[in-house]
Amino acid sequence: MNRYYWGGIEDSSVYLDENNRRMLTNFRSTFNRLAETLVAEGRIDSARMVLDRSVEKIPDRVAPFGYFTLPVIESYYKIGEMEKARDIARQLEKRISQELDYIFLLTPQQRTLLSNTIQLDLYVYRRMVNLAQNYDETVDHSAWLKKLSDYLSVYQQL
Repeated sequence: MNRYYWGGIEDSSVYLDENNRRMLTNFRSTFNRLAETLVAEGRIDSARMVLDRSVEKIPDRVAPFGYFTLPVIESYYKIGEMEKARDIARQLEKRISQELDYIFLLTPQQRTLLSNTIQLDLYVYRRMVNLAQNYDETVDHSAWLKKLSDYLSVYQQL
């Protein structure tokens, strides 16, 4: 984890094609699986270091947060890093909201072509809200719930 050479992905001028981004998403998932194992072993500090390294080396701008980011959010919640979980969840919520807002402006034919994307985005949004409700009782989730309800209403009318 500490010796791996990342090949300049932190340099914003380096172009990362879709294959590289997917590979980095796989790396992020691998980091999270390691963190989950460390949590199960009671090694919370080590899990925190792994998750932090993952987010440091593979931030949203390098490999956009999406479906495979949900376990990272949950792992942060599990180890008590509420603010880090919230931060990633907010970034993910913003990305999904922007995508759905755009898609719902398209013509019916165009939206039909993106039906899988819409369904995945709605699933991720719902799961993200559920994680926040289950782990983060100190935050009011009503805005996200309302937005999810609005998206589901629009989707049902398609």
